[in-house]
Amino acid sequence: MYEPDEGRYTAVANEMIRLDDWVHPHLNRDHPHWTKPPLTYWAIAASIELFGTNEFAVRFPGALAFFLTIILIYRMGKVFLDRRAWVAPLIYCSSIIPVAASNVVTTDNFLTLWSTALMFSYMKGTRDASKRKSKAWMLSMWFFLGLGFLTKGPAIFLPFITILVYKWFTIRRDNNTKILWFPGAIVFLLIAAPWFVVVIHDYPELGSYFLRKEIIGRIMGEQHRNAQWYGAFTVYVPVLLLGTVPWTYWFALHFYRGVKKLRERGRGFIGSLDEHTQFLFLWLVCPMVVFVVVRSRLPLYLLPLFIPLSLILGQRLCKCSSLWTTKRMRLIGVWLIVSLLMRAVIAERPYKRDARALSQDFKFLETENYDALAFYGVTPIYGLSFYLDKEIEKIDENTLIDELQKDERRIWVIQDRFRKELEIVFREHSQKSLEYAGIFQSRFLIMKERSSNR
Repeated sequence: MYEPDEGRYTAVANEMIRLDDWVHPHLNRDHPHWTKPPLTYWAIAASIELFGTNEFAVRFPGALAFFLTIILIYRMGKVFLDRRAWVAPLIYCSSIIPVAASNVVTTDNFLTLWSTALMFSYMKGTRDASKRKSKAWMLSMWFFLGLGFLTKGPAIFLPFITILVYKWFTIRRDNNTKILWFPGAIVFLLIAAPWFVVVIHDYPELGSYFLRKEIIGRIMGEQHRNAQWYGAFTVYVPVLLLGTVPWTYWFALHFYRGVKKLRERGRGFIGSLDEHTQFLFLWLVCPMVVFVVVRSRLPLYLLPLFIPLSLILGQRLCKCSSLWTTKRMRLIGVWLIVSLLMRAVIAERPYKRDARALSQDFKFLETENYDALAFYGVTPIYGLSFYLDKEIEKIDENTLIDELQKDERRIWVIQDRFRKELEIVFREHSQKSLEYAGIFQSRFLIMKERSSNR
């Protein structure tokens, strides 16, 4: 489990099981965690319940989402690529970014799955001759919109915005397609709303928190995730270029040709595209425009865009019969094997933020009877909750005295410069004292609590 994201997601899922509370996500029993809706936590917690407390269980939900996404790309390829439907999923599952993200413990694989399912449902709904089936597909589109909102909030609306833009461009050819706003909205609310209603009822301040912190704050870059004006270029350009390896040459070539045609034809460029290409082009460009404007930027935000990118490249490469020779297919096979071996090598490579390796510093405490690992003046490693089966607490000077009044047995991780300060507070406000126990990460002190004789 790599810090910080994987450790945090896993800790919240563990707390759902430990506290038997699947409604209110917690990093520990005293610290609710509201930065994401709960579907990803539910999936991880359910997998741990099914497979046990091990890394396979934690990574399985994301890997399953990756696999189901590949199936959907293949189904879409049957429409966009005809007889070579396998080309698009091959491009996706061999590109570096999707492969690297395929079982990462995060929301992005789930969001990619729901985005793809949403677009697939819309595509089927517009092409099914049966009015009854068309409505069923449209309602399933709203269903997946709800699952996406329960995974990562408003981010799921990006493909939906693409659909609205596409309908505007194709209004003359697409008059009979109805998005079913009212019944669809009911389906969406039945999936997405109940959890938000319950937690806002329990914690009324969450309404403004979700709006100001998680929506407006991310748009304005308050979380300092590459919020500079050039952040989109430094984050997204490398992701698109390096993330499409080994297809980067063809991606760059067709991107250059597309930009050239756009400059030549101006606004008429989109209208000149055939219906399928127009759909994929807008699916790629509309969310990309939003990502550039919004000032919270991370590499995996682009993961859902590798779906239309794979389909567009698949369209182009299907026409290059010289590409699919026996020799090149063997090279692609070798690349797939190499990508798997790379994962195995990376998994065993030492990394300073690997919670499994960091947990070894606490092995000598296995016989100690304690409830939580408290980090004071040190960034907490939430992944230790998974390996040590203990709660992880972040305590600062504002909460220290109140925390000492609680009947909890803790092991403390502190910086050496805080030792005297902490010992004084313990003497004044606690029936316990601290004693040195060991070293964490070769630079932080591990301190044990012991009863004081007063």
